Amino acid sequence: MKKRKKSALKQNVLNAKNYVNQNTEKQIVNLKKAVGITLIALVISIIVMLILAGVSINAIIGDDGIISRTQYSTFLSEMTAVEEAVQMWKTGEVIGQMGEDTKAIPANGLCQVSDLTKTERLAGEVGYYRIWSMTETAPTMSILSSADIFNSNFESELMYYPAGVQDLFYLNNEVLGIESNKTYVMDIATGMIYSLKGITLKGVSCYSSNMATAVMIGSSNAPIFAESEVSGTGNDDKLAGNTEHEYGFEIIASPKSDNIFKLYNNGDLYGKGIKGAQLNTSPEEMKKVNANIWQEWDIPSNIGTVKQTIVGNQSNSLCFIDGNDDLWCYGENVNNKFGLTQEQQVEYTGREATKINLNGKKVSRAFLGNSCTFIITKDNELLAAGRNINGELGLGHKNSTITFEKVNINNVDKISNIYMQSSESAAKYNIIRYSDNTFYFAGANRWGQLAISNNTRNESENFIQIWNGELGGDIDQDIDDIIVRSGLILLMNNSVYIAGYGGYYSENLLNESVHNFKKMPIENVKKIYEVASAIFFEVENDEGNIEIWANPGGSNYAGSNYNTFNYPVKLVLPQKLEKEKIKEIYPAYGCCYILSKTGELYGTGDYSKLGLDIATGYTEEIVPLNQNGIETLYSDISVTDKSNCVFILNKNSKYYTTGSSIIMFGEKILQKNWSLIAKNVKNYQAGNNCYVDRDGFLWVNGDSRCCGLGTMSETYNYINNYIKNTDSNISGHVVKSWQDSDALTYVLLDDNSLWATGVSMLNGVDTFPGWEDEENKINFVKIIEDVAFYDMNQKNTNPNRIAIKKDGTLYGWGVNYGNSCGGSGVSLKLPTKFELTNEINGVDNILKLSAPTWQRSFILTKTGEFYLSGTWANPSYDGGHEATAYFSKYTYNLSDDIKIIDAVKMNDENGLLVSSTGLLYGWGNANYLGINKPTNERREMQEIPNIDKIVQIVAGNGWYIAIDKEGKVYGTGSNTYGILGRWIGIDRKQPNSRYKTAFEWVECPELEI
Repeated sequence: MKKRKKSALKQNVLNAKNYVNQNTEKQIVNLKKAVGITLIALVISIIVMLILAGVSINAIIGDDGIISRTQYSTFLSEMTAVEEAVQMWKTGEVIGQMGEDTKAIPANGLCQVSDLTKTERLAGEVGYYRIWSMTETAPTMSILSSADIFNSNFESELMYYPAGVQDLFYLNNEVLGIESNKTYVMDIATGMIYSLKGITLKGVSCYSSNMATAVMIGSSNAPIFAESEVSGTGNDDKLAGNTEHEYGFEIIASPKSDNIFKLYNNGDLYGKGIKGAQLNTSPEEMKKVNANIWQEWDIPSNIGTVKQTIVGNQSNSLCFIDGNDDLWCYGENVNNKFGLTQEQQVEYTGREATKINLNGKKVSRAFLGNSCTFIITKDNELLAAGRNINGELGLGHKNSTITFEKVNINNVDKISNIYMQSSESAAKYNIIRYSDNTFYFAGANRWGQLAISNNTRNESENFIQIWNGELGGDIDQDIDDIIVRSGLILLMNNSVYIAGYGGYYSENLLNESVHNFKKMPIENVKKIYEVASAIFFEVENDEGNIEIWANPGGSNYAGSNYNTFNYPVKLVLPQKLEKEKIKEIYPAYGCCYILSKTGELYGTGDYSKLGLDIATGYTEEIVPLNQNGIETLYSDISVTDKSNCVFILNKNSKYYTTGSSIIMFGEKILQKNWSLIAKNVKNYQAGNNCYVDRDGFLWVNGDSRCCGLGTMSETYNYINNYIKNTDSNISGHVVKSWQDSDALTYVLLDDNSLWATGVSMLNGVDTFPGWEDEENKINFVKIIEDVAFYDMNQKNTNPNRIAIKKDGTLYGWGVNYGNSCGGSGVSLKLPTKFELTNEINGVDNILKLSAPTWQRSFILTKTGEFYLSGTWANPSYDGGHEATAYFSKYTYNLSDDIKIIDAVKMNDENGLLVSSTGLLYGWGNANYLGINKPTNERREMQEIPNIDKIVQIVAGNGWYIAIDKEGKVYGTGSNTYGILGRWIGIDRKQPNSRYKTAFEWVECPELEI
């Protein structure tokens, strides 16, 4: 009996559901004609009936519930009516062209052709398609043409150059006969119609009937919607609606950041790029892309079988040799070291593996450096690609290569190793080693590290033999290992020798340049490693156990003595590791991993590389790493590349890695669309984790030690999201802010005083904060008064700080290479007074002071002159400017009538100038200048073609952005993180359309919205 009752109840429920499914849409349609009955009453009646029939509440209001389907049905009915009205309008146009009377048909179209060139942006958060121009000619057709012409031509002719990016166009409800107070828009390129209010179904915001249907039926082939973008502030303001900038916004970028920012006149700060504290990414979102813990990692699946994995010098690049002996690349493509074709460079993002085009050549081995790559093919050819400014690839010339070129050298099958440069700013050569222990060098022996002659800059564009008694001492048969950058060699007798400028590494060679190898004070060395500026020595003691010695070189490795870091010191092991004994060491970029004989893993150095869930800072001792996801790895740990490992391979052949979000997470690390970071912002600089609001308050995040938050700043504490600084010394009076290397924060107050807070010594190295004592500051302290201009190079290990007071005197402190005046190599702990050249005509004539790099600084005057200072940078790299210890006027060989209104430097070697006529002038790497050259060949100062009317420029990490007087935004350079977005002429359907690299100046509509 109970069974029958249950079946009857179930049947009642089914009947009720069927009734609703069959009649809900009919009820809704009839509802428009009914009198005294509302939709709410109908729904309530249905709900009551179903509850009485035993239907659960979830079945009524859940994701797949009746109310959800009722909302969908209502929305579908609404949008169908709108779509039918538009189709009726189109039909009327066809009838009209046949000569029929069309008085009953709306006479006006959706929009006029002229509207395409003056489209207004939509305000509010609206999900919509973006329409990208396909041609550069104005349409010849009218939007009022016949439906056939309209449908066949809209995709080409209506997406044309002057429009750039077309937002959706408003439908004229009255003209179309739609009786509704809602706003509808139409994507003319697809015919898709959207309701701005939309509807939420199953937690998804739907704006069109197509998307709503896809959500309700759970289709795996749902319409491909472009990323939803915020086209407006949500406050009914047009994005360019205020007055500070005539086009309503300011683009903000820094070579020290991979992100881009946009500050609108109303104080809204938006950003996009790589998720993190700078973009105010939520803690929940950051957990998904936490690169500070060990994560299991898979080789990119599109490669197939992998024979060999090659890890690059600085851990952000990889190569793979697959089962077919083809070479694949993944990660950062510095100086096109992967030898990609121009077409591949345009497409390449680094977040997906790409097969390198070798014209059918198969690969047996590969050697991956920081900025170049060597390949040995199956038919025993040596190929090279990448940076070649000093001839270091041995190709017989000094032109950097677009694709792999053959190196003319014999006995390629006998090559046993290639020692490669680890830093662009240091060694400029590579060394080939043969199996018979002969050595060949190509490039520039910049500091005499090779000890091959008295000429410290000995150069060769081809590989020539060294250390054979003719060029250098006859020691080749005695050499066991080589460190290229530092000029170190390890001999077979376990002793280490150094040549060149050895001040960084040897007590005996401090401040002495030598042209012959001299012995270092360390014995029984089994292995030598170089990571960043540090040298590691694996030493065997008298008991046969491994010891670790190091030259920290300014980096923090446990147990090293920073006051005497110019010679090797023994690292102090924790007591547990002393008992377990060391099996192997794995120095990596910024850290060192240590494996004990019992299988325990330890580490020291940069916290972000140790997997301890700490974002910044360095260890003060060697610490255990068997936690945070690698507990099961202690047996049979191996590392893919002992000189620069990031990938730990366990006994189950699973890879684990930490420290590089780009390698670890691919697309997941990207903030693809503009994200609102903060409101009410007055001042922000892209190298910072801080900003100033319009009420004069400072907001900070990141390393708490540099935030001036009182007791919260006493010890390390990572702050994920911006919080207000309430220090009474500065609150309500801040005008501008700067941060430096996660160590210091500076603020300029409205009384023109400069204040600072933070860490006095970072990893044993002086930060030159500008205060008298050597104590850290947890609150802001005054540094200097009466400041008119201040700037510094942000996030750099060689701090350069400059202040110009209102009386025209100049103060500099930090590591000074003449960039703050006073001579090369002078380190100034406190602000030191220098005279500003009289040519500048006083502080009132200064328009801009900039200290963008540790080697150069510049002043731009209101009368259009450009003054540069700095004694270190090679003048051939810096537009031909000679070294100078003081600010001196320089025209870069431009005519006297050219006045400069803006200037930026991407780094020590690259920069742009804007003239008063809106023309651009630039120097540096060709592939950055926007002159349609994919190589990094050096270019002296030249006018940049095809771009004018420029009023603002910014430099980012590998890219430039310019804004013209109409508010159009242009970009050139790397687009790996989607900074430039899609540009005019790029179809959104093309692969990686958002991430294509631009070798010429292109209009970037995604930066305009």
